[in-house]
Amino acid sequence: MLEITSIGSSSRGNCYLLQSGDSSLLLECGFSIKEIRAGLPVRISSLDGCLISHEHKDHSKAIRDLLRMAVDCYMTEGTAGALGIADHHRGHTIVAGKVMKVSDWTILPYPTIHDASEPVGFVIQKGKNKLLYATDTRYLNVTVAGITHLMVECNYILDLLKENTASGLVPRSVKNRVLRTHMGLDTLIKYLRKINTKTIKQIWLLHLSDLNSDEERILKTVQGITGKEVIIA
Repeated sequence: MLEITSIGSSSRGNCYLLQSGDSSLLLECGFSIKEIRAGLPVRISSLDGCLISHEHKDHSKAIRDLLRMAVDCYMTEGTAGALGIADHHRGHTIVAGKVMKVSDWTILPYPTIHDASEPVGFVIQKGKNKLLYATDTRYLNVTVAGITHLMVECNYILDLLKENTASGLVPRSVKNRVLRTHMGLDTLIKYLRKINTKTIKQIWLLHLSDLNSDEERILKTVQGITGKEVIIA
C-alpha cells in the first residue's frame, strides 16, 4: 500500500510524503524545515531521502536544513549547481533516463519543461505500486505502463487565466510565463485521454493557482474523464 501526504502544493511551497510499509520518501522540500517537521507524520531522521525536481524555492527551500540533518537529497547536476550544493556529501546527482535506487524505492527521473536549470519528474516504484510525479512542466511526454498513482500538475484553466489577464489581475508577463512553464487543465485532459488509466487507483492534482483555477470544475472534469478517485493537494 502506498500512502501519500501533502504538506502543501502551491506557489508558496510544495512538499509531499510517500509511505509504504516502514519506508518513507520525501518529494520536494519547498517549505521551512519547521513547517515540514510539523506536517510530517514521521520523523525527519526516518526518511529514506528527498527527491527535488528543480531549484525554485517553492520546491527546495529546506534543502540545506535537510542536508544538515543528514537526509540524503537527490537532484540533477543542474539543480545542485543552481542551489550551490554540488559538493555536499549528502547531495546525490541523478540523471534523467537513468534508473536509481533509494533504499527499496526504484526511481526513474525524466526531463520536464520548465524555466529551471535541469528540471525532472519522477517515476517511483515500490512493490506493486508505481507512481508518476509531474509538476512544474508545460506538458507531459512520458507514458508508463502500470501506473497505480498519478501526481500531476493542473495549475490553471485557460479561460480563467485569459480573463484575469484581460482584467489586469494577472500581468501579461506572468500569463506568458505560466503558459510556457506550467500545465493547464486542457493539456492535462489531452494527456489523460492518451494514456491507459485502467491501473490507476488515485490521482492527485498539484499546484493549482489561487487565481487561475477552479477546484470544483477541475475535480469534476478529471473525475468525469477517468472515473478514478481524485484528490486536490
